[in-house]
Amino acid sequence: MTKLDSIEHKLDVLISKFDLFIQGQVQKRAEPQPQIQQVSRIFTDRAKHVIARYPGRCKVCGEAINVGEPIVFEAGKGAAHETCV
Repeated sequence: MTKLDSIEHKLDVLISKFDLFIQGQVQKRAEPQPQIQQVSRIFTDRAKHVIARYPGRCKVCGEAINVGEPIVFEAGKGAAHETCV
């Protein structure tokens, strides 16, 4: 086995490992993301529609809530984007 053959073999092994890694990443993206909680169980009629004064995380979709965004908030239950409820 020459030096060139050895390098080619190592390169083939590396490429096959990379292909397996990429396939795993694609599978992870293809899996559906679980819902955080169902909307009907989170908020009651006491929930208020307000503008976010603090950054946070939406109880429905799990995405970030930024300061200044319209949200639905209920004390003790948290907040969600208005578009999520």
